[in-house]
Amino acid sequence: FAVLAMHRVLRHGSRMVAAMVRVAPLQPEHTRTLLNEFRRVGRQTVSGTVVTGLTQGLLAAIGYWIGGVPQPIFFGIATALASLIPAVGTLLIWIPAGVYLIAIDHPARAVVELCWGVLMVVGFSDYVIRPRMVGDAAMPALLVFIALFGGLEAIGLSGLILGPVLMAVAVAVLRLYAHDNQGDR
Repeated sequence: FAVLAMHRVLRHGSRMVAAMVRVAPLQPEHTRTLLNEFRRVGRQTVSGTVVTGLTQGLLAAIGYWIGGVPQPIFFGIATALASLIPAVGTLLIWIPAGVYLIAIDHPARAVVELCWGVLMVVGFSDYVIRPRMVGDAAMPALLVFIALFGGLEAIGLSGLILGPVLMAVAVAVLRLYAHDNQGDR
């Protein structure tokens, strides 16, 4: 369904935008402003999610190498792909890697691996890198956090993308409303 919808939007996007400008109950310039904001934030959110996943994969590969996990590059790539799974994502890869190190009688390496996973792969990536990559200078950081985690909780994986996009559009609507009210005074 998503691929079909993407095909239609890519193929007929300009006609869809023109139709929305005609039928929307807003002034045409406001509708265009909101649609441009929607597109800009959507692209920024998707690219931020991809960059965050790649960063998590790179950080995890470094952790696997430090911990002595065999094939750290392979597991780093697997971690990058798993980062797209909501809630558990990267845990599906680095937790079993730590358990593996315990099983082969390397408890110190396992502790290093698990601590690296918690602090760097999840903590640093999700709480420092993702908000900076997905965030917007026009939107406060608290709203970015609410949008990311609220979207994830409410919608699931697609909420990581839709949450910030919808929040940015809501902020844009409020700014347009405030701008119009300033002009009326």
